[in-house]
Amino acid sequence: MTTEATDTVLHAVCATDPLTAADAVKWFTTHTPPGAEVIGYLFAARAAAWVRIHPDGTVEGADPDTDLLAEAYEMVLFDEQRELRWLHTAGGRGTAVALSETLAALPPGDDVTGDPPPRRVGVHTRLLAGSLSPHERDGWVTLGGERYATAYLPYAFDGKEIMQIEVAEYVTEDTHGNVDVADTRLIRLCTADHADVLFHPAATTHHQPERASV
Repeated sequence: MTTEATDTVLHAVCATDPLTAADAVKWFTTHTPPGAEVIGYLFAARAAAWVRIHPDGTVEGADPDTDLLAEAYEMVLFDEQRELRWLHTAGGRGTAVALSETLAALPPGDDVTGDPPPRRVGVHTRLLAGSLSPHERDGWVTLGGERYATAYLPYAFDGKEIMQIEVAEYVTEDTHGNVDVADTRLIRLCTADHADVLFHPAATTHHQPERASV
């Protein structure tokens, strides 16, 4: 890797006790920066879904009648400055970890920052597979394609054709100078047109977007 690491490091805290998915959402969103929107996705045995978290901790999905947290076993939320990772372990509870470049923005918990702390090397834009179209509900968009299941994302349709996600990348360096990617952090969803991606890679943060399916 030739990209030079910055002095910006990634901090992490772990909730002291195992939390339910709902409690993990509350633990994280209570400390949401003013004006920030928390979105993300979760996995359950029978479904995978994107969600929007309201300031009161209410979870909104594309289907308002489904209790998305009830059967979730994994969840990732983010609000541009922070990210939450929750994984079920036993009895409906699991480990919750929050990450941010700003330690003061994190909820209370046990410090689990790496030693040495991972340093940011850049922000990359990845494409989410499929094409965008309007959703029947305001504030949501449909992402679909022939090779992938249709997904519904918490993003207002703006007429663009492609959904992207910005990801920060962090590295560590050992005593011999070897650099390894230690972590990544989701930042935000954004959109683009095919022409912007195919013919104007300089419009992205650092390089032409990578194609991914999230």
